Amino acid sequence: MSGRIAAASSAAARSRPAAGRSIHARTHRLRSSAVARSHRRRSSAVARSHRRRSSASVVARAWTEVHA
Repeated sequence: MSGRIAAASSAAARSRPAAGRSIHARTHRLRSSAVARSHRRRSSAVARSHRRRSSASVVARAWTEVHA
């Protein structure tokens, strides 16, 4: 009788951390994906502004070379 109770409690204890871990993994995955999405948006905006700046400098350099 006591052995059965101990086995049941150990099984419950074994299944409980797994459930908690899966919940934690799910929240972590959601958080990491949101962070990655925001970072991707930020990095793309930075790359776009940098590209605009570099293209403007290239145009200015070409213009100065033409009008030198």
